[in-house]
Amino acid sequence: MNVLKPLKYKDRKLKTKAKPKKKKTSRYHTGTYTSPKCKKPINFRSGWEEIVCKALDRDPNVIEYFYEDLIIGYKTKPTQVKVKKYIVDFLILFANGKRLIVEVKADNKINHPITLKKTAAALEWCSKNNVEYEIWSNQKIKELLQEEKQYLQQKVAKQNQI
Repeated sequence: MNVLKPLKYKDRKLKTKAKPKKKKTSRYHTGTYTSPKCKKPINFRSGWEEIVCKALDRDPNVIEYFYEDLIIGYKTKPTQVKVKKYIVDFLILFANGKRLIVEVKADNKINHPITLKKTAAALEWCSKNNVEYEIWSNQKIKELLQEEKQYLQQKVAKQNQI
């Protein structure tokens, strides 16, 4: 005779409803931007990077640019064996042959120790490869944003004339 025994509490599997996973939200404006001057779509991680992309597309002197395609090795300590990777935000090629690396960084992050190490490595790499290096921070982004607003206003004015 088979008698069913009640399960002890520890033997019971508690059935719980699966909680829906919260979508990870970022405080940064992210997305994809397609440029005629860049060979692949750009998955930007901040609104500032998107503003830079649009500005580079408007600049007739820029013939091509690359987003996060250049990696420069750096060390955080001189005795460190492992080389870390600094992925450059933008490498820009101009019609006059000039090459420029641009790092997009907020003012309050420019003097961070890691940023300083990356900047030193980039400056060393640039001096060896005949490339210029610039950090575009708050003021430069504001200027680019103002240029974009003026460009859009002119575009709307031209459309209204037609």
